[in-house]
Amino acid sequence: MKVALQGSEMTSVLALHAQFKQQLAFPDYYGENLDALWDCIRCVDVPLIVEWRDFAQSRLHLGQYADRVLETLRDAEQEVPGFILEVR
Repeated sequence: MKVALQGSEMTSVLALHAQFKQQLAFPDYYGENLDALWDCIRCVDVPLIVEWRDFAQSRLHLGQYADRVLETLRDAEQEVPGFILEVR
């Protein structure tokens, strides 16, 4: 499966996490923070390709938080066989 995240729509931390929750079908109890992202991303059904479009726009709105999310997803690539991240 492949999902596309729209970086241009990630205008706040809440908007970023809402998009992750919706696109990756995270549970209702998803905590909308980096720890919760890590916990949920490790449990997604694989194979899965996550395409983060317009990452530069995310960074403009979110600053270093976007980089921290990216780092979390890169770590998931190493830990979760079948999880692939594409950044555009």
